Amino acid sequence: MCQNEVDFRLGDEHSRVVLLGACPGQEEFKQNRPFAGATGANLDRMLEELYVLQGQHFPSSTRDDYTLMNAYGKPLWKGKDNDNRTIPTLTMVSDDSNIDRLARQLRYCEARTVLGLGTNKNNDSAARRAIRRLQPSFPSITWFICGHPSPRAINRYAGGDAVEWLRHTFEEI
Repeated sequence: MCQNEVDFRLGDEHSRVVLLGACPGQEEFKQNRPFAGATGANLDRMLEELYVLQGQHFPSSTRDDYTLMNAYGKPLWKGKDNDNRTIPTLTMVSDDSNIDRLARQLRYCEARTVLGLGTNKNNDSAARRAIRRLQPSFPSITWFICGHPSPRAINRYAGGDAVEWLRHTFEEI
């Protein structure tokens, strides 16, 4: 397994801590790495806060210290040949071959903590769906969920404040 692909990057210092997004977008595809562009910058601000609030689980404020994964591995963005989808359907995420891919990645990095970046609470998302499918097979992993650090979500729900978005949406599951 490659250490840096559009949907997977093994962490530098804390590879057992996984940040799980929805899927690669156009910027990730261009840079051939997960969490690129504005989403990555928002994630950096969120990690600074997680480091302070939950340092026992998130021991660094640097995104590349962690393993970066996506609940669905294929890039999606508007205008790409994918019906203008920007996020995967829950069926795409739940597909057995996709869940097998995620399980292999979790075993490869020997994951101990996973933070799903997607809709929180009662709403479903790619990250939450993947976590629900993976949790029974990985009982030793501590699972968290929070909002996705996309600029659109942070602007819509927290007035552009990534730290407030994190505080509002962060929960252990």
